[in-house]
Amino acid sequence: MHRRLAAELTSADAAFTVVPNAGHASYIDNPAFFSRAVREFLSRSTSSRG
Repeated sequence: MHRRLAAELTSADAAFTVVPNAGHASYIDNPAFFSRAVREFLSRSTSSRG
């Protein structure tokens, strides 16, 4: 279901990332991967806004 919802996103800033070895609390289950993914997303989002 989450992949289908992600496919419907129309914003150029939207991103879909699967956090490996994580359940509903991905920030607790795999904090290093989660933090890296968030930092990369924010870096792309803020740099594209000028």
